[in-house]
Amino acid sequence: MLALQDEGAVGDVLDADRGPPPGAWRPLWHTHYSPTGRPGYPPILVVFDPGTRLGEQALKNRMNRVLDLTRDHWTGTYKGFATYGSEQPDGYYEYDDAIPILFTTLERIQRSGPLAEVWWRCGHRRWETLIDALDNPRDHGAWRRRGEERRIALEAQIAKERAERTAAADWSAPAQEPVPPPPPACDTCGEPLSGMGRNDPSAPPDGRACEACRAIRAAGQPTGLFKALFGRPDK
Repeated sequence: MLALQDEGAVGDVLDADRGPPPGAWRPLWHTHYSPTGRPGYPPILVVFDPGTRLGEQALKNRMNRVLDLTRDHWTGTYKGFATYGSEQPDGYYEYDDAIPILFTTLERIQRSGPLAEVWWRCGHRRWETLIDALDNPRDHGAWRRRGEERRIALEAQIAKERAERTAAADWSAPAQEPVPPPPPACDTCGEPLSGMGRNDPSAPPDGRACEACRAIRAAGQPTGLFKALFGRPDK
């Protein structure tokens, strides 16, 4: 557990013995403590031991007093941004210059052990395990995950609207008119029927005939010559 220090006691010193590059400036605490793997300074764990002198409410008041006095040290820096695809802005807290401060009581540690949910981190508002208390659920990583979720949801909404527009366009498109069948042909000359012969519901005994063929028949032309002149070629 680290002890609270005056702000002026934490400075930058030249340390050429630890970490690249040699001669780089680093915070003083880097020369005494190993890296935490988290942004910000090492956590400060405060264990309250009220004994028999303080009641429960008095202990809560003391913890709240310490929380208020240290607020500037454990509060991260908020960075807000306009959110693409949403009217609500979003952002995250940066903890590079923050000191995590965790509270507990001696009675809680003795009863449940230090690995149980006996830690109250300033700003988290609930009892947690040490691992959860040291986590930063509102940091840059959480902000990026929310952004990825919004991107996936927006792409799904765009795809859905595009499919709905396509379905509506297909429904409103005029149906293609059927292609009419070719007109019936004259059984004698093979040309399309015209006039009355075109609309005959059934073929007469001597076959369908166009007006020209009917006229020739009516004129009494020999059947052989008629077929030779106007008959369809044999296939």
